Amino acid sequence: EIGIMKYLGASNWFIRFPFLLQGMLIGWFGTLVSVAAVGFSYYQLAAALQRASLGFFLQPVTDAGRILAILGGLLLMGTVMGGMGALISVRKFLRV
Repeated sequence: EIGIMKYLGASNWFIRFPFLLQGMLIGWFGTLVSVAAVGFSYYQLAAALQRASLGFFLQPVTDAGRILAILGGLLLMGTVMGGMGALISVRKFLRV
């Protein structure tokens, strides 16, 4: 696919852009799934500790602003890492 696009005269960024978008999208969705799994596990563990009267060891984070800031930061990092992975892998094949 990359070789055909190069043969037809496509620029490097024209070739990289679809792969970059795909990598960013995969990173975003991967982060979203992992955050959901960790969040669910965290609140289940916090509820179990509260029932066992060990709640003073772990106070669950309930501040919506803090949760949204953490979620936004994780989504941004996942998107950037997915894009960087795509750029690194495409760069290898563009050198051919």
